Amino acid sequence: MESKFFILWHSVPITISFFKDKITRVVLSPFIGHISPTPLKKIFTNFLSGKLPRKEMYKHLDFSNCSNFQKKVYKSMKTLNKPITYKQLAEKNNTHPRAVAMAMKHNPFPLVIPCHLIVAVNGLGGFSSPQGVELKKKLIELEPIY
Repeated sequence: MESKFFILWHSVPITISFFKDKITRVVLSPFIGHISPTPLKKIFTNFLSGKLPRKEMYKHLDFSNCSNFQKKVYKSMKTLNKPITYKQLAEKNNTHPRAVAMAMKHNPFPLVIPCHLIVAVNGLGGFSSPQGVELKKKLIELEPIY
């Protein structure tokens, strides 16, 4: 049975779903709640505070519901720490920018897989979250603390 924990990070409510020892989904939530502590909560909190590198977080993610293409794109972002364009990420993965955009749209682990760092050639591009592009701007500003 899947469980959840909730945290508030820089005024961004986050819901983390997990099963056993793997994170199954991260959602930038419109609400916040409480649950008993779990080892994954400490790991995720360490990640958000900059004590655990992004690439180390990947071993705690459950990619079983992702397509092979999504896994490839997401894993190519392990060390990403500054904005790049959809085109640049597409070239890195030998694909089309629209395919990358679809992978970002279905990203089950925002913040860990930094879809907020993928931008359009002519601006920020979109962002599927309750606060939209305003949250994307905020996350980009917070990125150096990782």
